[in-house]
Amino acid sequence: MKTHFANSLDYLYSGKYYESQKIEYPGMAKLLVDESDRQWEEGMNVLKKYLHLGGTTEGNNFINSMDFTKSIESRDAAEVEYKNSLKTVMGKSQALIKEITKLHVSANKVPSKNGDVSLSHFLEEKAEKESDVARKMAGLYIMLRKMVSNGIAVGIFDQSL
Repeated sequence: MKTHFANSLDYLYSGKYYESQKIEYPGMAKLLVDESDRQWEEGMNVLKKYLHLGGTTEGNNFINSMDFTKSIESRDAAEVEYKNSLKTVMGKSQALIKEITKLHVSANKVPSKNGDVSLSHFLEEKAEKESDVARKMAGLYIMLRKMVSNGIAVGIFDQSL
């Protein structure tokens, strides 16, 4: 859950940066802001499921785990690697898939020998969504990697997003 919220904030900051007058890549900005919104919604869905299954928000463990303080570094436009933004989203989606898979294995062992079927189904759907995002970003990254040396091509690519 925290990973979804943290990713959402990262993508939102990055999206706003690409939207700024320094960079002006509205296609990438929209892609990242849309992914931010999706991550936030997924985090809320996990929180709802957690509470539905009897989880609680009381106590310091939950509150401390939801700390999102982070320093935002101002970057120069030349330092921003357009294609690496796609690679970052892809990598974070793949990391989430690994976390979800670990939880899925645990859900199949608890509370009985049959496991928790509804939780397993919920996790399978989440893993499928993250896999779709990782594949989409990988496809865009591969396409962009061939164009990155040509600034005009990157601009056209951004407009196509």
